[in-house]
Amino acid sequence: IFWTTDNGTNWSSAGVGDFTLDVNSPDGTNVWAVRSGWGSGIIYYSPDAGATWTQQVDSGVGGLANLSMQKRSPVYPSDTRFVWTNSPSPAAPYTNWDTAAHTIQEAIDAATNGNFVVVADGLYTVTNQLVVTRQITIASVNGAAHTIVRAASNRCLYATAPVTIAGFTFTNGYVNANPYRGAGVYVYATGATVRNCRFERNYAASSGTGGGLWVNHSAVVEDCVFVRNRADTGGGLYGTNNLVVSRCAFMSNWASGGSGGAVLCERSASGTGCVCEA
Repeated sequence: IFWTTDNGTNWSSAGVGDFTLDVNSPDGTNVWAVRSGWGSGIIYYSPDAGATWTQQVDSGVGGLANLSMQKRSPVYPSDTRFVWTNSPSPAAPYTNWDTAAHTIQEAIDAATNGNFVVVADGLYTVTNQLVVTRQITIASVNGAAHTIVRAASNRCLYATAPVTIAGFTFTNGYVNANPYRGAGVYVYATGATVRNCRFERNYAASSGTGGGLWVNHSAVVEDCVFVRNRADTGGGLYGTNNLVVSRCAFMSNWASGGSGGAVLCERSASGTGCVCEA
């Protein structure tokens, strides 16, 4: 039998060579056992990460009557909203993978303060900026390399609440109208957290600030990468006050006005373990 500890990316085997496991949801929560060469395919199926199993072959298969398998998978809070472009039956409030929203904005709109929005792998092209007005957490399943928000001549995301954003690439963001802030992401709220994100080729034109990311007071930015973003000031990152930046990399960002090519903060800021390259 095979098992996984990383949501289906890698599998390990033990004992039974002609069985395999596979997954049919973004984080591997639906699991089945298949015997090689059997046209019937699925033998046992689990819709809940291995907690329960349903027999799928008439009369079963000898030796499998007492089969017990376990699939390790993320446990999400009950108020989580899901986003997956391939969900079979999208329906608000998007509380599982089968009914997941096909767009990020749909799930954001269905969320209330304190909710989580979990986004499956994919390229999400936004022709209008994503708008967040509640204090929520927006996170990807497998990180920034697999979950990309690409703007089409607009900002990627705008938030007016202390949002937490984790595990996305924001690219191609562009602003050339007031407010000239945060072409990738603009957070006009106190206490935002942005982690494990990549900001690449975003441009705040004219007198713009924070080409990649613009954050208000007391923001935390950690484990992020800023590449080839541009603004008048704060080409990669712009903060107003009490900005905390940890373990971030800034590469080839540009401030056309001459101030803060990588990062600029109006008042107090602290940085730990960051790298800046021209």
